[in-house]
Amino acid sequence: MVGTGTLQIDAGAELIANGAIASTQTVSFQGTGGALELLSPNTFGASIEGFAAGDTLLTSARFVSFVENSAGTSGTLTLLSGNTTDHITLVGDYSSSLVTHSRTGGLTTIGYA
Repeated sequence: MVGTGTLQIDAGAELIANGAIASTQTVSFQGTGGALELLSPNTFGASIEGFAAGDTLLTSARFVSFVENSAGTSGTLTLLSGNTTDHITLVGDYSSSLVTHSRTGGLTTIGYA
């Protein structure tokens, strides 16, 4: 997806990103219980905002780390897809210690407590 705009995930809804999403796009979680499934995290350039407790990010990539910036305004989620390192920006104030992750059957689930 090219251009600028916002992809909205409503409460309890799921967005499956199975193609490239440009860095000029934003994915916005609205409400709780939303899910974003990244089938190709190495082609996902959008920022994610509104990610909160009860929301999930699902991907085949492996979780490496989450680091909040010093201003507390965003953080970088680092994933590993094969030999490719992917960086995804979460906009907002997040505590690194509250980012959760688990891996089952080749699928990584990332949440925020």
